[in-house]
Amino acid sequence: ILGLLILLGVVAIALRLEGPADRSMLAELDAQLRQTPQFFADAPLVIDLEHAAGQVSPEDLLGLVEHLRFRKVSVFAVQGGSREQKAAAAAQGL
Repeated sequence: ILGLLILLGVVAIALRLEGPADRSMLAELDAQLRQTPQFFADAPLVIDLEHAAGQVSPEDLLGLVEHLRFRKVSVFAVQGGSREQKAAAAAQGL
């Protein structure tokens, strides 16, 4: 689910995961990116793991970040998640 997040006056897009970051989810995300590419252009994105902490492995999280960055989406942080997910995000500079 995509939404807007306001952090200290900065508007960011929040990608709230509610399940695994699998091929189906990535295909849906790609469809959204194709439909509204200007919405994502140069907009910072936060990956919200609060509702999917146990369903997204650290490896899948890294794959999602790479997937988004390859599509020129500016992922800059994660929110929520397990210690392992946070460590994986930190390894990606988030």
